[in-house]
Amino acid sequence: MKYLLLILLTFSLLYAYDWTPIYSGDHEIYDFSLCQTGLNQYALACEDGLLIYNGDTWTHHPSSLPVWNVLPYVDQQLILVQGNGSYSDGVYKFNEYTGEFEVIEWIYYPIFLVYNENQQEYFIGSNQGLYKSNDGLEWEELTFFESYSCMLMVFYENHYVVSALGTYFGPFYSDDYGQTWNTPTIFSAMFDMSFNNDGRLYAVDPGPTPFSGLLSSDDFGATWEIEYGYESLSSVCCDLVGNVFVAGDAPAVDVIAMWVNGEFIQMNEGLPTDYVIKLKVNPAMSSIHMMALADGGAYILTNYTSTEPVLPKPEISLSNHPNPFNPSTEISFQTSDFSGRTLEIEIYNSKGQKVDELSVHNNQSSITWEADNFPSGVYLYKLIVGGKEVASNKMLLLK
Repeated sequence: MKYLLLILLTFSLLYAYDWTPIYSGDHEIYDFSLCQTGLNQYALACEDGLLIYNGDTWTHHPSSLPVWNVLPYVDQQLILVQGNGSYSDGVYKFNEYTGEFEVIEWIYYPIFLVYNENQQEYFIGSNQGLYKSNDGLEWEELTFFESYSCMLMVFYENHYVVSALGTYFGPFYSDDYGQTWNTPTIFSAMFDMSFNNDGRLYAVDPGPTPFSGLLSSDDFGATWEIEYGYESLSSVCCDLVGNVFVAGDAPAVDVIAMWVNGEFIQMNEGLPTDYVIKLKVNPAMSSIHMMALADGGAYILTNYTSTEPVLPKPEISLSNHPNPFNPSTEISFQTSDFSGRTLEIEIYNSKGQKVDELSVHNNQSSITWEADNFPSGVYLYKLIVGGKEVASNKMLLLK
């Protein structure tokens, strides 16, 4: 017992953290998204519509249906799925200026909406199959998953994994961008999955099944091992540097914990909820963070550090001025431990399409982006070192 207490005390000294409310209220929160316009900042999907934050107050935009996922779209709009088995179920656009929902296509009982930035593809999983779109407007049903209930989907490079229930149930996996699919090698009702940045896949099965608990795969979903066997785990998410977070009612987790070297380190101090629906990371946010989406609020965890970080990172800063701007802005950056490696700035539009690339030469610490030929909107810019992204930020072009 004394040894166990010493271990817990040691971890409590190594990790310091702060939970900060994003939203507190009466709504169940299912998803988080950055907004498209300078008018608003954040959007939350909830059981009866959207919550939009303008930097000062939250506004509820009601819908008769639960909104399960929401993503940035085009032309100052968000794209979302909502439904509960009604004739109004489907994929919708939401106009941030007018506050109006507009149906794109009817899809019965949608469960998730995801966007693969690398391939510029949208996917919707539903109670009756899996749908794909290149633009969010025209959708095709994938015949392989016809009549399957598709619960969730994750990507890592050319590897796609879908948790589905049907003739077979479990994680279906593809190694060729979803062109062909392999049936599950493990029959597990996985409720959540997340790749870390090295390609290791984590999943939770809430049970009761022989595979209940936290599982992992080092071959992109082909084979699995149980990391921690226990029922009642509800969500798993890897942060931007590879830390693995788990939510659930298991005693070792007790709401939220970090999985470190085969042990759970609870991260619940200051968290004003005892039930988390979903753990979430937004890749457009450059800071290391973890979000907890819950019944009655959404919270963000920052400043969690260790004397021995899971993945140490060099010091990096990335910013631009002015922001908003027209027609040019200076992108500034500072790095360490990257000597002798190529540096580039990649610029993406709100659909995730790369629209420009700037090469950095001769020990530059800043570079100017001329946007005369680009339309107004939110752009994401990334600092690429040696072919890998190390930082990103957002900027707003207003003409």
